[in-house]
Amino acid sequence: MTCDGVHHNLLAIFIHYKAASEAVVRWCVDCGAVVIDEDSDNRTSPGRYMSMRFPTMNYPNQKR
Repeated sequence: MTCDGVHHNLLAIFIHYKAASEAVVRWCVDCGAVVIDEDSDNRTSPGRYMSMRFPTMNYPNQKR
């Protein structure tokens, strides 16, 4: 499956467990984008800790 810029093939690569929630670093295996979400009570808050960032080589004008 390849991502189309909206639906990404995300893989959790790091999880930091906290008291009531967890911070999850997810990486798109197709385009290389990275996002840090918050998971709590089987719900995900996308981009809670860091919005999705793309490789600079492919997207040189993205906001930092």
